Amino acid sequence: MSFEDMIADQSEQVKKIAIDLRQLILKTHPLITESIHGGAKVKLASYYIGSNFNVAAVISPSKDHCKLYLHHFDKIDLLGWTLHGKGKHSRHLKIDVLSAVDITSIQNILKEITDIVLIKANNKSNKI
Repeated sequence: MSFEDMIADQSEQVKKIAIDLRQLILKTHPLITESIHGGAKVKLASYYIGSNFNVAAVISPSKDHCKLYLHHFDKIDLLGWTLHGKGKHSRHLKIDVLSAVDITSIQNILKEITDIVLIKANNKSNKI
């Protein structure tokens, strides 16, 4: 399944948000890899560096918004964003509109998370 397949049945609003989030994530670092998962109901795009267990973020489109799951959320400045969920390893932002201010703050959040993921990836590769 491709990213385009993942968002094909979403509203134009959700498609735009998902595409914008994807671009933000992929621009964060050249080593970020995308992997699409899911079935008929739940579809996810995971973004990681090195091992697919070294996840930085996940996009999950839903009916009227996108969820942006953030890993390592407990180690970064969330810049005023409220996270949802009770996950131990990731929690998510619910995004129904992306303004220029939102894009800038999400870029900063993703940069911090990517820095953490890069350190983890480098530590793992040095142990091999």
